[in-house]
Amino acid sequence: MRIAYAGLRRREEFKALAEKLGFTPLLLPAQSTERVPVPEYRDRLRELSQGVDLFLATTGVGVRDLLEGGRALGLDLKAPLAQAHRLARGAKAARVLREEGLPPHATGDGTSPS
Repeated sequence: MRIAYAGLRRREEFKALAEKLGFTPLLLPAQSTERVPVPEYRDRLRELSQGVDLFLATTGVGVRDLLEGGRALGLDLKAPLAQAHRLARGAKAARVLREEGLPPHATGDGTSPS
């Protein structure tokens, strides 16, 4: 199972956990303190355009940047994301997914248990 993670923070932890569970992680650091230029992650966007089983959205801005990056490369990322199970880490990521016609299957509040 391929899992796409559109986040920058804790991505190594996410990668390790996904691999430990037997999944193939696809890391898409589309957003950080500055926008990541499309050339830095174009290969990942092309991989995403081939489809994933699970998509984890961590920020609304990141979702928008991801889709815009795909469009800049002539890729339609909505089609493969429509086929994936979509999770949102918080209300903003969930809202943007809904606005893009890709409602999340589940939403978390983005906090860790203490």
